[in-house]
Amino acid sequence: MPKELTYNQLRELWYAKLKKAGFQDIEDDKGYLLKYHSYKFADKSFDHTPEQMEIVQAYYSQAGELLEVFAWKDKTHKRIWELHTEGKTLKEISTALKTGRFRKLAKSQIDRVIKQYQQYIK
Repeated sequence: MPKELTYNQLRELWYAKLKKAGFQDIEDDKGYLLKYHSYKFADKSFDHTPEQMEIVQAYYSQAGELLEVFAWKDKTHKRIWELHTEGKTLKEISTALKTGRFRKLAKSQIDRVIKQYQQYIK
């Protein structure tokens, strides 16, 4: 009977095969994204250091918690915040609102809604 490999041995084996095939992982060993693709992170001053990435990850984690625990009285605001926590751009949020049963808001209005709820997680 062949020797069974441990999880870590299997992981190393498959990661080596993927690397040989040219695969580039989008996460580090801890599961953090190496690079964000949102326009918010395309800023040249944001150099994607591990510390900055942890700050961004902590923000979105707190934003997700707010989505779950906040007593939302406005379903459009909740949907905006939900899409924001998914990293959607203002344009993507605006488009999503048009396809659902939500109030249609301009990007500037959506930005104000996001800023309104950001005060709860700072």
